[in-house]
Amino acid sequence: MNQPPQPPSQPPQPARGYGYPQQPPAPPQPQAGVGGPQPVPGHVPPGQPPMGGQPMYPGGGWQGAPGQMPFPGGPMQQSQRGSSAGAFFLGLLTSFVVATLYTLLFAFTHADASRAVVNGFFFAHAVVNGAVVGWLVGLVGRRRTAAHVCGAVVAALGSFFGFANAMPVIIWKVAGFEAVFDMLKMNPNYPLEAWWGPDGTGHFVALLGLVVAAAAAWGVAFAVGRKRG
Repeated sequence: MNQPPQPPSQPPQPARGYGYPQQPPAPPQPQAGVGGPQPVPGHVPPGQPPMGGQPMYPGGGWQGAPGQMPFPGGPMQQSQRGSSAGAFFLGLLTSFVVATLYTLLFAFTHADASRAVVNGFFFAHAVVNGAVVGWLVGLVGRRRTAAHVCGAVVAALGSFFGFANAMPVIIWKVAGFEAVFDMLKMNPNYPLEAWWGPDGTGHFVALLGLVVAAAAAWGVAFAVGRKRG
């Protein structure tokens, strides 16, 4: 009687790929030194939108040019500085032009004017001279204190010379050039005496005109310079 065949010690293994799920292949790993740096978890690389609702902060991923700071409105721009020398010379030229116009206008209209009208005209010129000089000084000098001081001094000088220079013009208009030469020989301080006045009231008006011109120039220059900043 024949013996039955022995059962196999191990069950037969099915061929790979039939009946059993296979493990997915692992993604290829980049070699060292090849490609860019690996992204850090939680950090969005520059140039890519945030993923998964991750908020963007102003300090992360700033790719501006060197020396620029990120802030709403664009790169930081350094405010330009004014020029005190340019403000002084421009104010001096402007004050001379305004004072010359006042000299001619006063010399040819003073004949029938009262003392109150003359004083009012003098103060009006001080305000106009100071305002125009201060405006130009503020544009050129901006916030420089030296430019504002120069504008105030120039406007005060323009207020004085505008009135003083009218005296020789008035003498020339009434008596001719010979009378002007005689005045320069006999009393060259006559324009200063006419501006200063014969009494205390004249002294007050003369000094107040200088203060008004200087204050107008300083105030306008400060306001314009601060706005231009």
